Amino acid sequence: MRTPEDVVAYGDEVAAVLRELLGDGLEGVYFVGSVALGGYVPGQSDIDIVAVSIGALGHAAKPLVAEVVFETTTRCPARGLEFTLYRREVTASSPLGADF
Repeated sequence: MRTPEDVVAYGDEVAAVLRELLGDGLEGVYFVGSVALGGYVPGQSDIDIVAVSIGALGHAAKPLVAEVVFETTTRCPARGLEFTLYRREVTASSPLGADF
């Protein structure tokens, strides 16, 4: 299943605001969940996006990231956005267990 153009455009918008705020501190931005697995259903699914930063964010940067991402949600073409930001060291480490 092909990802709808409005979903792709929204993902690009989220990536752009993060890139503007974090600059070279942004490793990448990725769709996960139903969009990544090809199961996105317009009108039913939400959009799950994960971003990876190169290092830990300072205390002042955390609310700014939340603010700029939240501001995009008025243009989200889905039921909502689920956003998570990880540090690269966390994504690169081996899991200690399968905590679901």
